[in-house]
Amino acid sequence: MVVRSVRFSPLVTVCRGGDVSSAAGRAGRTQTGRSAILGLGKQSTLDVLCVGQCSMMAYKRESTAVIAQASAQDSSAQGSSNTNELLIVGPGVLGSYLGKLWLDTHGAGTVVGQTNTTTNHEVLKSIGISPRTGDDAQGVKAGQRFANVAYCAPPSGSEDYPGDIAKALSYWDGSGNFIFTSSAGVYSVNDGSDCNESSPVNELGSNPRTDALLLAEKAVLEAGGCVMRLVGLYHRTRGPHTFFLKQGDVPRWGGYTVNMIHYEDAASICKAVLVGQGSDTGIYRSEVFVGCDGTPVTFQDMMHAIEESGVLPGHVEFTEKDGGDNKGKNMSNTATREQLQWSPKYSSVAAFFKQGAEDWYCRVQPTGMPHA
Repeated sequence: MVVRSVRFSPLVTVCRGGDVSSAAGRAGRTQTGRSAILGLGKQSTLDVLCVGQCSMMAYKRESTAVIAQASAQDSSAQGSSNTNELLIVGPGVLGSYLGKLWLDTHGAGTVVGQTNTTTNHEVLKSIGISPRTGDDAQGVKAGQRFANVAYCAPPSGSEDYPGDIAKALSYWDGSGNFIFTSSAGVYSVNDGSDCNESSPVNELGSNPRTDALLLAEKAVLEAGGCVMRLVGLYHRTRGPHTFFLKQGDVPRWGGYTVNMIHYEDAASICKAVLVGQGSDTGIYRSEVFVGCDGTPVTFQDMMHAIEESGVLPGHVEFTEKDGGDNKGKNMSNTATREQLQWSPKYSSVAAFFKQGAEDWYCRVQPTGMPHA
């Protein structure tokens, strides 16, 4: 179900986020020989990623242990790190809860959050995350490396995204796991049909946003890190639903199908990779996963469920009568769930709001906290 090792022609990389953002207006046990999640579908391995000539090789399970051992030896030569430590680059809405989950398991003092500014450092400290800036990482703390690294920052907040990815990889000592939060928006399916880990992705050059994502992903995979392609993210007061409620009359087709995952579930599935859940060795290398709640929903049905719950005020009318060829996708992640032995806490947006929409964010964290 997952990619053991991937080599591409010099072209690929990925990033964070959700197939819903553009739609809304902004708004192991790894087994040798399984199809790659990078877009094989019915294609041959030479068509992976639909990017020129690509090839991929699935290593045997034992290779994971060999890679981990070699990484650990390299790490000890440069100064050992605590295997329970986690660096989160971009500890915002998603990353902060990921840090909270890690602290719950590994205890105080095990999470460092790297931001661009000091704006949210007090909030991070209140959660138990030790904050630092990128300048700190290049200054007095230069050379500090971590067993586990999560890159949760979107490209929108970066002036040099490829450079930021490279820096994050340099903070990783290779002894644990590296996860890069990407977007299911890289998949080319948009006609309302089914889409999963093995579906084809957009060709490079077809979309600047997905180009940036695919190029980032390549760098991570080639370094041995893993990618988590997330669908639309939401919590009680953040997501496409809040955008729609503010608009009221929305110039979109209500029949467009979107895929969602609650921020808490997105964090928990990323943590599953970081702790090696489902892997015999506790290590994942160069693998791509998908994070979604598995319940595709149309804009109209999503907003109807939210309005019926009575949790948030407002009413939405979608004014477009036809979506043309742009119908969205029905995203599933069965292979990811089986591999990571994971399931979502919130099965759907409708279920979340029907239960009262009480989550960690409305109790603890400022809802508008940015990524850095």
